[in-house]
Amino acid sequence: MMGQGAILLATKMLIHKKKRLAISLGAVSFAVLVMFMEQGFFHGVAETQARMLAKYNADLVMMDLRRTDLGKYLMNFDRARMYQALAVPGVRDAFPVYMTRADLKNLQTGVTRGIQVFAFPPDRRPFNIDWSKSYNDLLKIPGMVLFDKKSRKNIYGTIRLHERIKLDGKYRWIAGYFELGPNFLFDGAVLMSERTWLEGKPAKEAEKISYAFIKAKPGTDIEQLRKRILNALPRDVLVLTPEELSRNEVMFTIKRAPIGAVFGVGMIVGFVIGVMICYQILYNEVTDHIPQYTTLRAIGFADRFLLGAVIRESVLLAVLGFIPGFLLSFVLYRVIEGGTGILMRHSFLRAATIFALAVIMCVISGVLAARKALASDPADLYSSRW
Repeated sequence: MMGQGAILLATKMLIHKKKRLAISLGAVSFAVLVMFMEQGFFHGVAETQARMLAKYNADLVMMDLRRTDLGKYLMNFDRARMYQALAVPGVRDAFPVYMTRADLKNLQTGVTRGIQVFAFPPDRRPFNIDWSKSYNDLLKIPGMVLFDKKSRKNIYGTIRLHERIKLDGKYRWIAGYFELGPNFLFDGAVLMSERTWLEGKPAKEAEKISYAFIKAKPGTDIEQLRKRILNALPRDVLVLTPEELSRNEVMFTIKRAPIGAVFGVGMIVGFVIGVMICYQILYNEVTDHIPQYTTLRAIGFADRFLLGAVIRESVLLAVLGFIPGFLLSFVLYRVIEGGTGILMRHSFLRAATIFALAVIMCVISGVLAARKALASDPADLYSSRW
């Protein structure tokens, strides 16, 4: 009964002034929205950077030992390592993938900007993306490329099918599209055959590759295969699964890239601001109802009851303020992702984290504000009437 009484008291205290309630919910929703946006950018930065890695169509990926992140796109290794891996029992196939950059000239504006390039044997399918069967045949034709449909148009202009583009000073033709999206190194991507990429380049460039995509024979234990490959090769390469590669890129971006730290700190700042806002709201609520709290103390209600009422009021405020904050963040996520290409994603765990922070934020504020009610003296109430 005491618990029900505290809940009823908290509800009455919260809703007795509709205008103040609306302002209070708006303030809490704003704090929740700030945390959602900072969280979205925090995860979005890293996931956007690693989005292509998760699409690698391989059981294992071999790379240079020095390649710690996508920014090290010039850290290549000898193609001979790939042939050595092919001789390891359990390996069904291995093929080279070049990941580099090229200068793409916007023929509409004349401005040249860098774009990410992936080159590979045209009879392979290196990525788990929407892939037309005709693409392999088209890429066998020298000069044909596939263009990322989600590349930033304000950077590269509108690239139409079968249109001619100028890449590193050479004219190429758009054979088709795929969908990937920009990251924080490049505003778009192009796929082509290794023959098209190596055209006109020194022969030694063909011997240095960015990745070797390794496919295992059916039924092969991937972890055991990885160990056999590493034991058979010199210690100058790494062998990881695409999932591990993607996780490493995410962790590298979060830990070492300043932009990851900025949004992490931003979420903390949003939490602190929320505590301050909620404290002010609840302090005013408690102050306005000091006579009621004092009366309750005078007739024998314990401090625990009063504290419980304020805490319940703060939890109600968190719950009611979370809902509009979440809904608005959902809308803004879609707008930002559509306009920038940053992967802004909600998940149950992320939403639950923000909800928990909102409750903690309001409870901390409630405990601080409740000190005013707990310090009230029934004698002051009695003397004020005389």
